[in-house]
Amino acid sequence: MKKSANVILTTVLLSAIISCREQQKDEWIYGDENGKTRDTTVNNRPYRRYGVLWFPIIAGRISPNTYNGASATQISHPSYTPSRAVRSGGFGSSSRSVNG
Repeated sequence: MKKSANVILTTVLLSAIISCREQQKDEWIYGDENGKTRDTTVNNRPYRRYGVLWFPIIAGRISPNTYNGASATQISHPSYTPSRAVRSGGFGSSSRSVNG
């Protein structure tokens, strides 16, 4: 019985440590696929297509980890504003989602 309690305790501790690891860092990339970019400007804002979505270009780069991608229809509306990706995880106050 004592060994099974140790296994459970070890599993719980490892799970807690893994869940507390550093969040994925916001990696800014050029967003070029095969060495080419597909850029556009809509409503005086530059966007770059990456995959099937459009992301805001900031200093010549995009960050799919920081911003939610948008469809062509969404970015064509004058009221559209790029939104930050929702982050959650961790314990206590760090587990709250962040919208920006």
